[in-house]
Formats: sequence, structure tokens, C-alpha cells
Amino acid sequence: AATNQLHGDIVTMPPKFAIPSSEKGSDVEVCASPWNEVHVQHALIDLGCPDGSTGGFYSLMRRTRLMRVEVLRRLLGDSDEDYRDETLREMFRNALAGLCSVPRPPEWCPGDNEDLHLLDVDTVMQARVQLSYEKSELLRDISFLEGRFTQHPGQLLAGEELLHVEGMSLLEAKEWCFKLPGCQGFTYRGDPAEGPVDVTFRDLWDDRPQDNSNWTSVRFENGDQTLMGTLRSDYEAQLGESSWVEPEVPSWDEVIATIEDVLNAVASQGRADCGEVRPRPLRNFITDRDGTINNECDRYASSIQSAYNGAWLSHFARYCTENALIITSAPLGGRPSAEGLMELSVVPRGIFTFTGSKGREYFNNATQRLLEVEELPQKQRELTDELQRHLQALCTNPDNTKFLGIGSGLQRKFGEVTIARNDRAGTVPEPESRRFMAAVRQVKQVVDPDGSELDLHDTGCDLEFYPRAFGGQSFDKGSGLLCLDKKLQLHIADGPNLICGDAPSDISLIVAALRLMCGDRMVDIWQERILHEEDPEQSLDDEDVERIEEPDEQLSEEDMEQQLREEAERKGEEEEEERAARQAAARLAVLFVVSRKNVNYAAATEPQAGPMQVADRVKAWCKLSGAQCVLVPSSDALVASLACYANRVASKSVLSRRLTKSTPMTY
Repeated sequence: AATNQLHGDIVTMPPKFAIPSSEKGSDVEVCASPWNEVHVQHALIDLGCPDGSTGGFYSLMRRTRLMRVEVLRRLLGDSDEDYRDETLREMFRNALAGLCSVPRPPEWCPGDNEDLHLLDVDTVMQARVQLSYEKSELLRDISFLEGRFTQHPGQLLAGEELLHVEGMSLLEAKEWCFKLPGCQGFTYRGDPAEGPVDVTFRDLWDDRPQDNSNWTSVRFENGDQTLMGTLRSDYEAQLGESSWVEPEVPSWDEVIATIEDVLNAVASQGRADCGEVRPRPLRNFITDRDGTINNECDRYASSIQSAYNGAWLSHFARYCTENALIITSAPLGGRPSAEGLMELSVVPRGIFTFTGSKGREYFNNATQRLLEVEELPQKQRELTDELQRHLQALCTNPDNTKFLGIGSGLQRKFGEVTIARNDRAGTVPEPESRRFMAAVRQVKQVVDPDGSELDLHDTGCDLEFYPRAFGGQSFDKGSGLLCLDKKLQLHIADGPNLICGDAPSDISLIVAALRLMCGDRMVDIWQERILHEEDPEQSLDDEDVERIEEPDEQLSEEDMEQQLREEAERKGEEEEEERAARQAAARLAVLFVVSRKNVNYAAATEPQAGPMQVADRVKAWCKLSGAQCVLVPSSDALVASLACYANRVASKSVLSRRLTKSTPMTY
């Protein structure tokens, strides 16, 4: 009977099956469901290759990037396509379900770390992985797309009536409210459980609906409001977890208000000095990515930018700055088999200028081409190309594919190549890591038989190669910014500028901006003062120390007076020079994320420093120069503050299609 039911045209009765049990007479009866109610979900078990070509975890993450790109194309573009389309939202929910389906370690129990999972990284090895970034950012994106409804007693009378519909279910009313432009809630009388109700939709919410019996009001908060509330709650939950670099951790509202004050102050300085009226408050927005405007992730290749993050940052870039520049130590990407920043970002082209390898390479939005700030010698280019090909071939071995997907993976930078041998979580057992390191050294031997061309540096997690002649040069992000200022005509010297960072390597961005705004001589003097404060034993050059020399006893009284007058004039000129430099630096705002967790795969070779040391150095530079400075406890707080500031400047949020009643700000 069951067989006939399965193959018949019409199923009149769900078929039943008996599964034999090990205990006699205790078979388990299973009743099949109709086909349209069956949800088959295959748990992800493989890590896969970072480019998504072999399926598994990375293939899913690549699909989430395409989904997020589509959301922002619809949201930020000129078309009327719905960025909250149900099909798109369902894809996000399915992606999150897929991540949640990744197997757990054998010892895992309900109540343990919800983000701990187990993936096959090659044919014989499994690894415990933390998927906190990937899961939380998807969950946030879903909130950003869907918003939320909350139910309140009483009748909503605030604002204007948008629509009145008779005979609706509560589910239908929510769907109408979700799609109705400008709708902030609806109100109805009666109990929807007893049948359809008449619903009135309104464009304004009142926190205290009229207390009319038998009336209910439902508030709709869009994705901006919902997500901002979630981030606030997450931030406040972490306030008391451990100490920070300051005596007290500022509240969420204090961070947002302080950053708004600083940006307004810098913008007003620029207006006062230049006498120009600008439609945007800032000339340049220069920022690092990982740990600064993007939350940290255990795997660089899966740190896909979230849709809400891209939307908020794009809103800020469009309304608050003339040039928006992301400068990172990681590779730029945009090339086959040499992926990087461009493959992780989801914002539409043209809003940001993407740069990689500390600013040595960048994507020119005007020409749509990948360019370099300085030409890499042909010999060095051929050497790094050959090295990358050999390392790529090495990682096609089934036992080695895992090294593409952990930590930094395989990165092709400007004149450099990096391959991970482990990550900071120690995913790969040390003997296996050493085996792979030996194989990589053999590759170096093939490419550079006499050892005269390539230098190899082992960071403990990464193996970094760079040509000897090239590697000896000192080039940091500040060097890259100086080059990009000329190439892209950023006019950093004029300001106002905003610089954001989170790592010791990002301090060079502050120094470079000050050099352009205040001059090399004054910055060198400030640098000597900072070094002297950090190490008082260090001797300073006489020319950089403000002092008046003792007069020579052999000089006549008239000559001594002349010498003292000249010294006083010199000191006065230096004081005037410093005053002018500080006035110029007042057009620079520095927002620096200083958190307790610092993961930066792109800067593994750079000197590491504790949060307090980094904070002290940033504050010292800003105090001496007169630049405006805010230390921010988290990336979330920084990005949310930029979004709030953009909302004030534009008089609308990124999700709002119409202006609010407040007057737009001009600069």
C-alpha cells in the first residue's frame, strides 16, 4: 500500500514505514510528510578552498558575498528594486542555517560555545573552528533587512494615517507595514485570533499609545533602528567584562556623542581656515579595515564584509567626505589566483578607493584598473610570480589544501608572498605545521637555488617571502599614504581629514598626515619628544631641544646682548612655527579602536604592542600636534558612530528614502 501511495498521482493517506529495532517487537514507525513540507539540509563538513571552487564552508561564504553585493546594489542604486525582497531574505536565513549545521566536536554539549564547530580540512584531518564572525554578521544582516515588530497596548494616533484596510490578519498587517514606505506602525481593535481586524497604518510612532481598551498597536522598527539597538546591547553587555586603557569605559551614547563633537570641530576648523563652503564636512576619510571598520575574523578569506557594514560606511563616505580610502597591509586582490581586499568588500565600486600592500597598489575607480604607486622591477615581479605558482601547486596536494584556508592563507602582495603554516588558534598540530614549513622551504630552494634572491621570515603563523633587494627598504602605511596623496591628488595638507586605525602599524598614517599638514621639521621635533618621553635615557640632538645656550664669557656685553636677542628671536620663530603647525593639525581627527582583542593577519611581521602602549602613542601624537583624538572601545562603536553622524549630516538614514524635518548641515 505504501508503495502504491508513493507512485500514485494522488496521495490520499501519508504512507507509513516500520524501521526494525534491535529490541524484539519494538519497531519504530515513521510517517512520511508531503514533498512540499520536507526540508532536506546537508550539514557542511568541509572547509574547502578559499575561492569557493571546491564547495564546503568557503563556497557558502562566497555565496554570502554575492548576496550582500546584491543587497547594496539595490539599496544604494537608483532603481526601485526591493533590497528587502523575500527571496533575498530567505537566502540569508538559509546561509545562517547552513553555518549552524556545521558539525560540533564530539565532546560538545548544548550550552557550550555556540560558535565552536568541526570541519574537515583535508582528507585525514579535522579542525575545531570558531565561526563567531561569520554567524554573528549574518544574523546582523538579517536584522538589518527585516527590522522587527513589537506589540503594545493602546491605540496609536501619532502622525498621519497612511492607509486604512478592513479585514486583515495580523500576519498580513505586518507584511503590509513592512512594504509600506514610511510606515512606523499600525493599530487595530479586537483580537486577530478571533478573525480579521480593521487596521490603520501610521507614519509616526508614539511611545505611549492612547490607553483605549480593546485596542492594540504594533510598532515597526526598520533595520537601522533594530541593529543599532542590538549593537548597543552587545556593547553594554561587555562594558564590565575587563579593564580598558582608560579608567572608565564610555557608554554607547557617550562614544557616539564624542565622535560627533570631534568631527564637527574638525569640519568647522577647515571651514574657518579655508573660508570655503563645502557640501561635505571632511575632505578625506582614511582608514584601516580589519579591527577598525570591520570586526575581526579567525580566517582572512572568510571575513566577508557584512551588508549593514557596507551600507553604513557607504552612507558616511557619500555624505561626509570627498575621498574615502581604505589602506591595508593585506593584498589588494582583483587578480586571478591573487585575491584580497576587493574580494572581501561588498560596497559598490567608486564609493571607496581600495589599496593594498600598505598602499603600494590601488584600484583606480576612474580607469577601473589596478595600479601601483611605484613600478616593481621586472626581475622581482617574475620571481614573486614564480614563487606563488609553486606554492599554489604545493597546496594542490590533498594534505596541504588546509593551509589555504586557515589564518592568512596564501596572499600575493606587492613584491611579497605570504603562506600560512598555522593560525593564532593553533588549528594545525605543530608537527604537521613543521612538515608543511619544510615543504615550503624546499619550494624556496627550487625558486632560489643559491639563496641570493629571496628572504624568508617565519612569524610563527605565516611564512613571508620578499626579494632581498626589495625587502630591505622601509615602507609602512604612512609611506603608502604619502605616495597616494600625490597619485590621487587627495590634498591631505588642506584637510579636514579623518584617520581611523587600530594597530601599531596604523600610527604611521597619523604621522604621514601630520607631515603633509604641518611639515617635516615640526613632525620630527614632536617625534623626538615622544621618543624621549618613552625613553628618558635616550640622548636628544641639541638642535631638537628647546634651550638657550649659556653666553660665552669671552664676548663683550654688547655681543652677549645680541646673542641673547638672536636666541630669543629663534625661540619665538620656533614657537610661532609650532603654533601654526598645531593650528593646521586641528583639521585632523583621529578615531582609534583600542580593544582587548587584537588579531591582524596582514601585519604579522610588524612590531606588536599592548593596547595601553598603542593608546599612549596615539594620544601623545595628538596632544603634541593638536589633532582631535578619540579612543574607541570597539569596531562596532566606531562604525555605528560614523553611521549616526552621516544620518545627521544627510538628514536621513541609509534606509530612508525621504528627508526628515531637520535642516541639512553644510560646511
